[in-house]
Amino acid sequence: MSFARTLIALSFCACTTTGSPLSHISPQVEVRSNPGGVAGVDYFTLSMTTWVDLDVLGDAVTAGSITATVDGAELAIDQAATGYRGGRDSYVATFALAAPKSASPHPASSQISISDGETTWSVEIAALFVNDLAAAAPMTAGENTFVWPSAASPSAYSTIDWACIDVAGQSSACGGAESDQQAVGVSQQFITANVDGAPGTTVSITAERGADAVSSDDGPTFLVRIDDLLETTL
Repeated sequence: MSFARTLIALSFCACTTTGSPLSHISPQVEVRSNPGGVAGVDYFTLSMTTWVDLDVLGDAVTAGSITATVDGAELAIDQAATGYRGGRDSYVATFALAAPKSASPHPASSQISISDGETTWSVEIAALFVNDLAAAAPMTAGENTFVWPSAASPSAYSTIDWACIDVAGQSSACGGAESDQQAVGVSQQFITANVDGAPGTTVSITAERGADAVSSDDGPTFLVRIDDLLETTL
């Protein structure tokens, strides 16, 4: 190959991204925690999804260049939930706890960070692992109020997005910001619902709240969703 042809070939092969991988992408970052032990939901996951510069994120993940932590504990890549999606329409990188959750009390707020060694995005989320959904008063047949104190946090703003109530032998009833609240009412940290049944009837309340926060270093907003579960009786 002539010298001129070699230069042309090299010009077409210059496809390696230089510098900080995170500085080249603007991913959607999602955090989900499950302190209440809702069935079918992992205890904690952190995911990044990008619809542009897919290979920048994919190559960095493959090379192990991107790390993530929660409260100082390193997260591991969930290989089954990581990769190209939709015929390479997007790339998703999902992180999970590398070790089982600790039985020790969880902090009032948690620190989450994503870093490639040069750029670091971090956020602080209040009550990320706090399980505090409870009945506001002893339950009786009729209207009852439940309170999720963590959802009252003003910074980052937090609110209950939806809630469902299951009473033994009855159909589930749900309500939320974008659904019919005739059966279950939701207002920031409060849930109201009519409960019919005899004393001793099993009642379950499942709820999800949001607490989105803007990350440091001009990073993206972390879309935070927290699940909780209250199981009690009339």
